[in-house]
Formats: sequence, C-alpha cells, structure tokens
Amino acid sequence: MKKFTFLWLLLFTLVFTTTNAQEISTDKHKEIGVRVYPDILRIGNAEIMWKTQKDSTTWNRFRGGVAGFTLLGNSATNSANTNLMLSFGKEKRKSFSKDDNKIWKDLQLVYGKDFSFGVGGYRNRSITQDSIVFVNSNARIMLGFNAVLGAIYQVNDQFYVGAEVLPGISFTSGLNVAQNPINSNTTNFYSDLQFNTTVLAPSIVLMYKFTKKRK
Repeated sequence: MKKFTFLWLLLFTLVFTTTNAQEISTDKHKEIGVRVYPDILRIGNAEIMWKTQKDSTTWNRFRGGVAGFTLLGNSATNSANTNLMLSFGKEKRKSFSKDDNKIWKDLQLVYGKDFSFGVGGYRNRSITQDSIVFVNSNARIMLGFNAVLGAIYQVNDQFYVGAEVLPGISFTSGLNVAQNPINSNTTNFYSDLQFNTTVLAPSIVLMYKFTKKRK
C-alpha cells in the first residue's frame, strides 16, 4: 500500500510540474545555468537550473540532476550508488540599493522555497575467498521541502553569479534487500525524516539570462 501511495504522489508532482511549466511558457525572460555544490570534485554534485520570470520580482525555478553518484569496485567487491533529483519552486529578488551605485544596484537578495522529489538506490556486491556472493541492494523515494536563501550579482545583461543555501526537511522511504546464500534473504522497509540545517557551505549558481519574444 505504501508503495502505491508514493507512486501516486510522484505522479501528482510530475503532473503539477508539467502544468506549471505550460502556464509560464509565455514568460518573456528566461534563465538557464548550473548550480554547483561545494564539493565539485565528486560526480553528481551539480544541477541544471532553469528559471522563468513571472513578474518584476518573482521567478519560477526548476532544477534537476544526479546527486551523489558513486561507482567503486575491485576483484572482490563493487558498489554503485545514485540519486536522481528534480525540484521546482519560486524565488523573490530584492535589490540591496536603488541608487546609482553599480555594485549595490546589481547585487540582489534571493529568497523563496522549492519542493523536491527523487528516486535512488545502491547495490553492494562482495565475493568471499570461497566464491560465495553476498549482495545488498536498496531502492528509495525522496520528498523534500526547502527554503531558498542567497544573493546574486549581475555581471552584465546576460550573466550573473550567486550563492545560496537550502535549509529544509526531507522524507525518505525505501526497501533494503540482503541476499545471503548461507542464511535466508532478508527484506526491510524503512522511512526516515531529516532536517537539513547546513548553511555554512553555500552552493554556487551561474546563470545566463535571455529574452524570448512572445509570438
């Protein structure tokens, strides 16, 4: 029953995102870019971002990517782990100053919220000296709500750079399966609620702005 409930939630979110995207497709100003996490050396620590302007201070935001992909292995063991994430929400922008000082005029405060959902899993496989194979695997669904807080600086009419943090809450539910040829196999359902309060490591945002003419 829990499995079907989460599938319906995921389907509802996809429909809502698609509908919302269609409603804002006539927005004049668009932005596309990348959001990079602090540890850029790890595969998957970057997301593609897409933003559309709703009014003079409000933007719809979408982001997605592969979060935390890892692949390790040798002759005895190997493992793979990945998370596929999609998020959507809104952000407000407010200039720090309205005077003619270019530095302060082009610096804006960004705040808002977004919702995220994703799927992920891992698989660990190990072989003993007696050629006995043990396999542990996991499949999970993730839902989250985040606050958006940051700042951007308009380098020129087309590009801006910024930094932001996303404190929030996330819910994860999944299934663990342990395949043990010696003892019986085990299956375990689990759920987890986590609070993300990390604000000391902001992500870097690089965006390109362009204007799409209305037909």
